[in-house]
Amino acid sequence: EPHHYKLGLAIKIKAAGYYHADVARTFNSIGEVHRALNQYDKALEYYRKSLDVSKKVSADEFHPDIAASYSNMGSVHFAQGHNDKALECFQKAQKIFSRIDDMQPQLAATYKSLAAVLKALGQNEKASSYGEKAYQLRQRLGS
Repeated sequence: EPHHYKLGLAIKIKAAGYYHADVARTFNSIGEVHRALNQYDKALEYYRKSLDVSKKVSADEFHPDIAASYSNMGSVHFAQGHNDKALECFQKAQKIFSRIDDMQPQLAATYKSLAAVLKALGQNEKASSYGEKAYQLRQRLGS
């Protein structure tokens, strides 16, 4: 992982302890770098660490950081062709994003991801439904 993220992670853990939201977000950022480099196993490793920390520090199970971890893991699984795992992750993200009012753009993106995975799984009718949900929500949001 890039040196500056690793150094930042060490500083955050020393300052705030392992189970802190900033640590979870740093794990997520390191996962993003690995995903961008197509290092999918490393990306999943860091997204899982982010998820673990986020679950421990969040007041409830419906936290945006938890949903983001699931969504990012879903994207990696989809890129690897693990469509069933991707579907499971995106469904978990959608369940959380749908309960948080200010997360509607992320919900629209998750609907779009669900549509892509379902299409890859040959579930064209469900895929079309999620594609339509994504479109309608984006129209309402003006994006």
